[in-house]
Amino acid sequence: MSDKIQSVLIGGVAAGVLAVVFEIPQNCVGCLSCLCYVGAGLLAVWHYTNTNTLTIKGGEGAGLGAMAGVVSGVVAGILSLVFKAIGLLPSVDDIIEKIMDDGQLDQLDPETVEIIYSFIETFSGIGGLVLGVILGVILGVIGGAIGASVFKKGSETPGEASNVG
Repeated sequence: MSDKIQSVLIGGVAAGVLAVVFEIPQNCVGCLSCLCYVGAGLLAVWHYTNTNTLTIKGGEGAGLGAMAGVVSGVVAGILSLVFKAIGLLPSVDDIIEKIMDDGQLDQLDPETVEIIYSFIETFSGIGGLVLGVILGVILGVIGGAIGASVFKKGSETPGEASNVG
């Protein structure tokens, strides 16, 4: 297995699992899950540059981050579906019931409530997996580019890629 693939898998799987773990407590801030996708790119770049003792350009870091984001989105999406099936995460009906109990939809007309229900249903299943992959790529690119800048090795010129050691 190439070093890049190994780094992408390590970053992506770790971030995907962590993103779903942050979803389990109902009161946990949802932004933490999104930050995990940034972390996928950071972790992939850190692992790759540390393993090979080299500095990479921002574009290469962004590419590693994008691939790690895809992996984390897929892992998080599949785990989320499994956790919903076994009851660790709320189902669509549970989410709607909580919203209704909180009175958040009382002033809305039935048509709007149906649109909200459809939206939640769409993004709780396969649509959520697709959205997770898209967000994973975007946020992973950001994390990878940041990682390329942060995890430089040696005293090289910024942006110059070469092996050290």
